Amino acid sequence: MIRIPSWHKLSAYAIEQANCVFYRSCVLVLIAIVLGTSLRSAELDLNAPLPVDPNVTIGTLPNKFTYWIRNHKTPPGKITMWLHVGSGSINEEDNQRGLAHYLEHMAFNGSEHFAPGTLVKYFESLGLRFGGDQNAFTSFEQTTYQITLPDTKPETIAKGMQCLSDFGFCLGLPQEKLDTERGVILEEARARKGPQQRIMDKEFPLLAPGSRISERMPIGKEEIIKEADRQRFADYYAKWYRPDNSTLLVVGDADTKVVADLVAKYFDAWKPVEHPAEDADPGIKNYNNVRAGVITDPELSDTDVSAIRIAPIEPQKTIGDFRNRLIEELGSWIVNRRYDELKNTGSAPYQSAEVSISPFVNVCKYSDASASGKPEKWEPMLTTVLLELKRVREYGFLKQELNDAKKAKLASAEFAAQKEGTLDARTFAGNMNNSIAQKIKPISQAQRLELLKQLLPEITRETLLTAFRMNFDPSARLLLVTMPEKKDLPPPTEKEILDVAAKAEAATIEPLAEKERPKSLLETEPILGTVAAQEEDPDLQILSATLSNGVRVHLRSMDFKKNEVFVQISIAGGEIQETAANKGITEAACSMFSQPATTTLASTVIRDMMTGKNVHVEGGATQDLISIAINGGRPSGCSPKDIEEGLREVYAILTHGKIEESAFKDWKDKKIQELERIKTEAHSQTFQEYSNLLSGGDVRIKRITKEQLDKITLPDAQAWLDAIVRSPIEASIVGDIDREQALALAQKYLGSLPKRETPDLLALRKIEQKKGPLVSTVEIPTITPRAEVLTGWRGADWKDVKDRRVLQLAGLILDSRLRVEIREKRSLTYSSALVAQPSRVYEGMGIFSAYFTTDPDKVSEATKLASDTIVNFVADGPFEEEINTVHKQIRNQLDVQMREPIYWINVLSDLDYRGTKLSDVKEVVEKMTSYTRNDLVQVLKRYVTDDRRVEVIAKPVPTGAASENEKK
Repeated sequence: MIRIPSWHKLSAYAIEQANCVFYRSCVLVLIAIVLGTSLRSAELDLNAPLPVDPNVTIGTLPNKFTYWIRNHKTPPGKITMWLHVGSGSINEEDNQRGLAHYLEHMAFNGSEHFAPGTLVKYFESLGLRFGGDQNAFTSFEQTTYQITLPDTKPETIAKGMQCLSDFGFCLGLPQEKLDTERGVILEEARARKGPQQRIMDKEFPLLAPGSRISERMPIGKEEIIKEADRQRFADYYAKWYRPDNSTLLVVGDADTKVVADLVAKYFDAWKPVEHPAEDADPGIKNYNNVRAGVITDPELSDTDVSAIRIAPIEPQKTIGDFRNRLIEELGSWIVNRRYDELKNTGSAPYQSAEVSISPFVNVCKYSDASASGKPEKWEPMLTTVLLELKRVREYGFLKQELNDAKKAKLASAEFAAQKEGTLDARTFAGNMNNSIAQKIKPISQAQRLELLKQLLPEITRETLLTAFRMNFDPSARLLLVTMPEKKDLPPPTEKEILDVAAKAEAATIEPLAEKERPKSLLETEPILGTVAAQEEDPDLQILSATLSNGVRVHLRSMDFKKNEVFVQISIAGGEIQETAANKGITEAACSMFSQPATTTLASTVIRDMMTGKNVHVEGGATQDLISIAINGGRPSGCSPKDIEEGLREVYAILTHGKIEESAFKDWKDKKIQELERIKTEAHSQTFQEYSNLLSGGDVRIKRITKEQLDKITLPDAQAWLDAIVRSPIEASIVGDIDREQALALAQKYLGSLPKRETPDLLALRKIEQKKGPLVSTVEIPTITPRAEVLTGWRGADWKDVKDRRVLQLAGLILDSRLRVEIREKRSLTYSSALVAQPSRVYEGMGIFSAYFTTDPDKVSEATKLASDTIVNFVADGPFEEEINTVHKQIRNQLDVQMREPIYWINVLSDLDYRGTKLSDVKEVVEKMTSYTRNDLVQVLKRYVTDDRRVEVIAKPVPTGAASENEKK
C-alpha cells in the first residue's frame, strides 16, 4: 500500500504541538494560574528538548535496533506491533524506482520462517484479516509494517515478532514470487490511475523542482517494475533494511519486560552494517521568486487555486520548536475562520478555502493558502485568497480572534489529555510512528497540555503576524491553478495568473472589526418533557424510554472510552418519500447541516459561540432517514461536559432551523460538479448501475439529473426541512455519562420538541424486483485505462437475521479465496472484495458480490474467474479449516467492536425503526460462531441462483465516443 498525503488537502499538523513563551507581568502570571499551571513560563528553556512520554519504554539493542513499548489495555487482551523502516522511495537509485514499495509487497511472499504462501494464511488462522489486522505502507521516507494480534499469549506475541523480524532481515525474495507480484504491482498502479494521479505527477515537479520527491513517487516507474531483477531488490534491502534504521513499536495489553525480552530474542540477530549509508538528500530548496503554474486534466470537474511556499523541513525537537509550530497553527486557525466567514455569508467565489502550514512526508515544510470551486471562477477565487493574506499582513489579527484561537486550542488539548488513557492501541502506534518519522521522541497529550498552559498566555498578535508574514511572503511563492481541460474554458497563461496576483497585491483593503456575540444559543430554555414509558435490558444495561411527545431514546453508560459521549439522532423519512418531481429535495434540505443556522442566529454566529467546546454537530440524509450526530469530531465522542451544548444546538436547529442561501447555493454548485465528475468515474457508475438493476430503475434509487436539480428551490427545500423535522425521532446516547443524567438531557432537549407526526413508510419500502440474470456493461468515456467489476447476486434483507449473518461469514471466506485466485495466482487485480451488505431500507436491495478493478483487456477473464470462484464455493462448500478460521475472525472482530461506544450508537440509533431485537444483538457472537458448513451451503444455495444474478462491468471507451450510459 502507498501512502501519499494530498498537497492541497493537508490537515493542520497537530495543533496541540504548541511552543513555549515567556510571560513576566503579574497579570500574565494570574492568567497562567487560571489556566491551571503552577509553573511560570520564565522557567521554561526554549532550547530544552521536548518532554518524553513516561508511559513509553524506549530501548536499544547492541546492534542499534530500537524499540518503543507502551503497556496499554484498550482494547484489552490485544497487542499492536509496527515495524518502521526509515527508508522509502526517496532513497531509491534511478534503476530502483518503485522497488521500495515492491519490496513491501515481497515481505508477504516468503521469508526464513514463513514459506511462500503461508504467512497470510497462518495469521488468518489466528483470527486476523489481511489488509485490516495485517498490512503495510510505503511512503517517500518510510516503509512500515503493521500487525494487530488477537491475544497476548507469549507464543502469539512471539509469532508476531518472528514475522516482523523476518520482514526486517530474513526475506527470501524468491524469483517466482517476484515475477508473480509484478502483475499485482502494475494492477495497483492501474487502480490508482485517474485525474488525481495525473495531476500529482504534473504538480510535484512544479512544487519542488529538482527535488527527489518530484521524481520518485512510491509507486515507481512501470518499466522498472517490469524488468527489475532480484539483485536490485537485494541491493536496496541490504542497504536500507538495517537495525540502526529501524524501530519496533509495540502497544498493547502485555507486560513490558516480557515484550522487551522477546524483542531481544527475535531482533538481536539482525547484523549491523559497518558503514551505514546516509539518507539521500531530498533536494528541497527555498523559493526565492514568484512563479505561476497551470495544470489541466479533461476529467476534473472543479478548480483549485493555491499560493504555495515550500521550504526545507524544520526540526521539532525543542520547546522552542514546539512554540514556533503553535504560533503558525494559531495564525492558520484564524485565517481559516475568515475564509469560512466569507463563504457562509455568501461573499466568497469559492466553495471551500483553507490555509495550512505543515510538514510534508517529513522532508519539507509546506505552506499553502488554497481554494476550490467552479472552474470559471478561478480568477476571483485566487484574488480572494490573496486579498485575505494581504489583509493579515497589513492589519494583523484581532484580539478577539486570538482569544478564540487560544480558547479552541486549549480546550482541544484538555479533551485530548482526558481521553488519552483509553485511546485505541492502533492510534497510539500511529502517533508513535509519526514521531519516529519526524525523528523525535514520543510526547503524551498530558505533556502537550502542560506546555500549552505555559506557552499560550504570552503569545501575542504581533508574534503571530511575524510568523505569518514569513510563511506567506508574496515575493517567494508558487501560484498554481489546477482546472478542467475544456474547449470552452481556456486555461489562464502563467502571465495572466501573475497579473491577477499583482492586481490583488496593489488593491486597497480595509481592516476587520471585532463583533458582538449573543450569550446563548436559545432565547428561552426548553420545557422538560416527561417519560411516558421506559424499560431496561439488564444484560446489556440499556435503558429505553418513550417520551411523551413520541420520541424514543436508548441510553447506555460505558467508560471503555473515558470522557467520551456519542449521540446519534435518527429522523424517519426523507429520500424514501421523494418522487420524480422533487428528487433531491431531502439532500437540499440537509445542506442546512453544512452551515447550521436558525431563524435568529447565522451559522457564523453559532460557530463562534461553540468555539472552545469539544462538541460538534453534523447531519445528513441516508435513503430513509435524516441522521444527526453529536460528537467531538469523528471518530471521537464529545466531551461529557459539553454534551448539553451540543443538544442545545440540535434543539435550536430542529425548532428554528434555517437553510442559508449560501449553503443551498454551495450544495447545488457541488452537485452540478459531482454530476460532471462521475461521467468519467467508473466506481460511481458501477455501483449506481448495480443499484438501478436491483431496484428496477426506481426513481428514488437513480441518480438525480441536471434537470431535476434545476427545479429545486430554496423555499421548497426549507419547507421540506420544516416538515421532516416533525417526523418520528429515535435517539441514542452512549458513553461515559450516567444514564439518568443522559435521560434528563434527552427529556429537556428532545422531549420538549413538538409531538411527532408518523409517516406511513411501509408501502414505500417495496420496489419492483426483476428476475435475473441482470447484466449490464457501462461504457465510461475516460482516458483512465481501468475496468471495474461488480459481479454477484441479490443479497439478504436486514430483517433476515440468519441469512445476512451467514452471508457475511461466507463473504469473509470468499474474500480470502478471491485474493488467492484473482490476485495471487493470476495477477488480475490489486485488490478484490466480497461485498456482503444487507438491505436496510428497500426489500431486495441486498448485495452479495465480488468487486475489483482490472485491465480492460482482461475484464472477461477476471469476471468469469470471480464468478466461478463463488459458484464453485457454493457447490463444494467451505473447508472445515475455513469455517474454523472465519469463526475466529468474527469473534476477534466482534470482541473489539462490541466494546466500542460507536458500535452501540449505531445499533441503538435506529433500533426500533429497523426492527432490530436486542436479543439478536446479545447472541451475535454465539450465533455467528456456531454456524456450520451446512448452514453456509444451505443459505448460499438459496441466494446464488440465476434469478438473483446481477452483474455490472464498467469499461473505458475512447474519450468523445458516445456511450450507452450517456444515452440513458
